[in-house]
Amino acid sequence: MDEFKKLDNRDTTHVWEQMSKYPDVIKQVNELLHDKYLSVDVDATTLYMGGYEHLAKIIPLRMSVYDFGAAYGFQSWHFRKHKRYIAIQPPSFHAGELHFHTDNSIWYFGTAQEFFKQFGGESDGFAIVNAVPDPKVAELVKKHFRYCYIFYV
Repeated sequence: MDEFKKLDNRDTTHVWEQMSKYPDVIKQVNELLHDKYLSVDVDATTLYMGGYEHLAKIIPLRMSVYDFGAAYGFQSWHFRKHKRYIAIQPPSFHAGELHFHTDNSIWYFGTAQEFFKQFGGESDGFAIVNAVPDPKVAELVKKHFRYCYIFYV
């Protein structure tokens, strides 16, 4: 079944309307949603990203966006016009190698602690920590980024 059809009745975000215009994006999302390594609770409703949609509108396009705990990365769609979208995701999240990507996205598979040890932060970057249960990640992000959005830690 085409997982996108589940989104037809959602009025909480415009991501489906935006993505459905691009056949290659639809193909990529469907491949991800049917990857045998993904969690059994993942379906097309993971495309609801209202908070990310709003953040993409207020974060200047000149900025790189660092997303700690990016999960499957569907939210990168909202940041496709920004300088870069950097997804930081622990490698233990899923065994598959599939993840959603845009032309400007970069994936780092490791913990936030490993990321900061290797790269540090970016003075003009914007960090997002959303639904990451480790409070130490929020502390590190605040230490390394001037601009950040932290929710549900």
